[in-house]
Amino acid sequence: MADWFNQVGEACRQHGLRFGYHNHAREFDRVDGTVGVDLLMEHTDPALVLAELDVFWVEQVGFRATDYVKKYAGRCDLIHIKDMTADDRETFAEVGYGRFDIPDLVATAVQWLLVEQDVCERDSMDSVTRSY
Repeated sequence: MADWFNQVGEACRQHGLRFGYHNHAREFDRVDGTVGVDLLMEHTDPALVLAELDVFWVEQVGFRATDYVKKYAGRCDLIHIKDMTADDRETFAEVGYGRFDIPDLVATAVQWLLVEQDVCERDSMDSVTRSY
């Protein structure tokens, strides 16, 4: 997969685009003792493949999102910023209304914050307003 991502990244670069990989929880499964997303980043060219981290899934599997954003700072220009409810459901919350340290995430100095909420428990426009 890493070889293919490098090829896609090169094709994107030839057309003035950049290729980023967006994670979910499964990329944090371990493969021979190493976290899958780390293997992917280790075996792809940083000039061709960006880490498009989704902070919800990083945190949902037990890692600190800010640690991962900092780990891939040179290749993490944007993050999908979400929040997680503070209850046992651990579902999607509007940004700033859950358990994540949003100011800490914003301070990681990425270029773009993409607010994303997979599921809204209220009217979607109300969720957008709250996250904004």
